Order: sequence, then structure tokens, then C-alpha cells
Amino acid sequence: DARRQKIGITIDDNQNVYLLDKLEQRRGRLRGLWLTKVRPDGKIAWTKKQLPKQPYKILPQAIASDSHNNIIVVAAARLKNRGAGVYLQKFSPAGKRLWQKMRTIKPQPGSPGFILNIKNDEIYIYGTIRDKGSDKPWLARFNANGRLNWERFPTEKNGVWVNDWTMEIVGNVIVITNHGATDFPYK
Repeated sequence: DARRQKIGITIDDNQNVYLLDKLEQRRGRLRGLWLTKVRPDGKIAWTKKQLPKQPYKILPQAIASDSHNNIIVVAAARLKNRGAGVYLQKFSPAGKRLWQKMRTIKPQPGSPGFILNIKNDEIYIYGTIRDKGSDKPWLARFNANGRLNWERFPTEKNGVWVNDWTMEIVGNVIVITNHGATDFPYK
């Protein structure tokens, strides 16, 4: 009854492949994620399935691995007693969930989603969100334990979307939007 849609892929330093799928169950319109680890020999090591009960949804957006071969998954989510926002999870290479964090914001419905990058084991998420009734680019940095270090709205203009980002050698983040680029100091 459930159908899967491929969302992302990452490869750790040991050449294990991790696949992230969106999982949707037609009956009840439940939405969640399916995470699979494939060993270098092509055999499936493990799978994890999360399908919360309605009206709570997990809409997976991106996957990445850190320098310790842990897996980070980011999703737009609506969870019980927590509202809507960004849902982060960290899994060990063995598939154990190490932590889960929810940052309450309102992701823009129908946006391209959130993009996840890991630099120096810090987690960067960027995307377009709805804030106070308008669409704005959003960038956040979390530490390796999932604690929010900072979040920024690169512009107060409406109708601006994040297209990409890069990091300078000194650690400053440059966010590229459909209206130009903004530089953020590392600290």
C-alpha cells in the first residue's frame, strides 16, 4: 500500500551508500521516510522506516554524511505538539538514531525544499521558508549535536529563494539567492 519516492543519496568514507526515500501510504495519507544503508558489496545492511500517524508528517528533503560516517537527515515536518518546521535526525553507521531535533518554523509549502551540507561536522541547512506571511530565504547552522548555533534570513525582501551557498576559507557563508548574494560572518 505504501509507495516510495527517491529523495537523496550520500556515500560515507567507507563507500557505504545511504538512500533516502519519501514514503507515502495511500490509506490515511501518512507521510514519512525510508532510509536504507547499502554496503560496498551491494548488499542491504539495514533499513529504517518512519511513518507517523496523521496529521503528523515527515517530508524528507536531504541526506548527508559527516566525518564520522554518521548520517544526517533533514525533513520538513509537522509533529504532535511541536508545530511545523525543520526536523533533523542523526543516525550512526549501524542505524541507531543518535538524536532528533525540531526547529519550529513554517516551511513554505511547495518550495524546492531544504538543502543540507556538512562542513567541519557542523550542519548547514538552507531553503525558502514562509515567515510572517512572506517567502524568505533561510540559513541555519547546527552543531554536531543538533543544537542551533544561529539562523539568518539573508534578506527582508519578499519572493526571494535560496539557490545555493558556499563557504569561504575563513568560514564565512555566502548565500546566493535569485536576487544576488549575501555574505555572513562565521561567528
